[in-house]
Amino acid sequence: MKTHKAVLILVFVFAQIFSPLRGEPKISPANTVRLATEQLFEIAKKNEDLLVNDPERFHEMVTKNLEVNTDFEGFAKGVMAKYYRSASKDQRANFAEKFKVSLARTYSEALLEFDSDSVTVKSSEIEKINRAKVLVEVKSSSGSTYPIIYSLRLIDDRWYLRNLVVNGINLGLQFRSQFNSSFRLYKGDLDRVIKEWKVSDEES
Repeated sequence: MKTHKAVLILVFVFAQIFSPLRGEPKISPANTVRLATEQLFEIAKKNEDLLVNDPERFHEMVTKNLEVNTDFEGFAKGVMAKYYRSASKDQRANFAEKFKVSLARTYSEALLEFDSDSVTVKSSEIEKINRAKVLVEVKSSSGSTYPIIYSLRLIDDRWYLRNLVVNGINLGLQFRSQFNSSFRLYKGDLDRVIKEWKVSDEES
């Protein structure tokens, strides 16, 4: 659970990463990560009281930031895998939305467990014209360090988070396994799978 929290906290960082304004030069991945991290943790710290007084508003704030630069449609497609082809347009959209909200609600409180100086960008690489990977290390309050590899896609001249790997654990594949298990549990009822979906924060 702690490993996942350390990983998913960086997902929220990407809510403000790789999003240059039109007509402006792109900031380097390393500098963008540093700036975005400082901004995001500052927002979380300033709104810490919302977790007690208005947790719904806090989760909405995180969700809004998260959806800016995360390709949830592509992420959800990878999680649904073979079931995506047989799903209707509405089912695909519903799962992408459920996946987004569940992810944000499960991990948003973890934002408060880290400071802006707990994140270090180790390297970044443009693999193809529309794909990139960024290696980041995040240090938790307990002193544990987690390596995270972000996979990004370039869509309409902007970078979007598509997947991430932490300590060798591919979260996209892990969520896919969870979806498969739910599909079997609910005997192929895709609507039920989507309705009951919750991001698991247990260790693999």
